[in-house]
Amino acid sequence: MYISETEKGRIWRIIYTGETTTTKAKSSLLPGGAIAALLGGDTSGGKVYQQVCAACHMPNGSGVPNMQPALAGSSIVAGETNQLINVLLRGPAAVLPANRSKYSNIMPPFAVLSDADIASVINYLRKNSPPGLLRSLSLR
Repeated sequence: MYISETEKGRIWRIIYTGETTTTKAKSSLLPGGAIAALLGGDTSGGKVYQQVCAACHMPNGSGVPNMQPALAGSSIVAGETNQLINVLLRGPAAVLPANRSKYSNIMPPFAVLSDADIASVINYLRKNSPPGLLRSLSLR
């Protein structure tokens, strides 16, 4: 599958090599395993996640080892809201420390998303992460 970005002239190549996680690892992922079973899958945040994020981070947030990080249980998703907003708008390479874990696919910035889309996808991610870790974001 190829995805092109005409504004910058870049072409992204995405290769899915198949499921490599073990059954034990799957049990630590988001409950339900499928996006339809997740909380708010039919909300605007769930729809944005499905359209923009799920292709790389997988519908259940598990990511792909060595290619894309898991969002399920991520300290970035659970952490400071302003940092997460900047990761979405500017891309992780521009926001996160240089000594962070590296993956073979680099997440591009999603500055094309509206403030409402950013807030709704963050709320969706946080609603579907382990209890007690997360807080919701409200638009002001």
